[in-house]
Formats: sequence, structure tokens, C-alpha cells
Amino acid sequence: GTLIIDATTTPASSSLSWRLLAASPGFSPRAFHAAASTNFGGNPGVMVMGGFAAGLDTQGDAWTTADGVLWAPAPSPPPFAARAGHAMAYCRGSLYAVGGIAGAASNPDTAPYFLHDAWALSAAGTWSKVTGVLPYST
Repeated sequence: GTLIIDATTTPASSSLSWRLLAASPGFSPRAFHAAASTNFGGNPGVMVMGGFAAGLDTQGDAWTTADGVLWAPAPSPPPFAARAGHAMAYCRGSLYAVGGIAGAASNPDTAPYFLHDAWALSAAGTWSKVTGVLPYST
């Protein structure tokens, strides 16, 4: 299953301790996904999106949490290609998803290919493609 773990520093010892928050958060086990902290409407949270599941199939879902314990599908699912190995960051009120790899390694008809796009999720819950030239090439 998927494990969600929290790291906490205790001031007295300045050591790092880990604790399990969710042994089964609701989404499938995955690797090469992206996660970012968010603060939509002053409500801090975390979003996990995409990645490779068993068989190296790319995932196109997104999940959110406010506490790391209770997870739910994102209210605004990504409208773009499922992906893994992408980057996400929250900046100036929007969450950005950039690049990655699409396609399924387990299916020869959808061989993996690199993505050269960027998307933004607004506080209103709307995804939009970021226009302009990205500063990298595939």
C-alpha cells in the first residue's frame, strides 16, 4: 500500500522523527509522482498528482489533504494527459504542473514520451494551460 509519513523536529534534541500518517490514503501506490503544498483561500494543504502505478502506467489523478491523514480526490481533476516525473509548485495563489512523461511503459501502443507543457490551477478550481515558450526543450 501507499504510506504517508510526517517528519517532525523536536526542539529539545533537534533530531528528526518520522511517524506514519496514513497507511492507505485512498490512492494507488505510485512512484515518480509530484506533490506540492498549497494554500488556496488561506487553507493550507498538500496535493499529490500523477506518477507511475504498477506496470509503469501513468496516472492522471490528483488527491488533496489538509492533515496528511484524510485524503480525497481533488475537486478539480487535471484535464491534461496523465503523467509521471513532472514537477509541481504553488506560487502566488496558483498551483503549477510542468512537464513529465506520458504514455504507459506496459503498453507498446502508448510508448512513453516527454511532455513540454505547463498548467495552472487557480484558487477558483480552474485548470488552464500556461501559454508562452517554456525555457527548456524536450
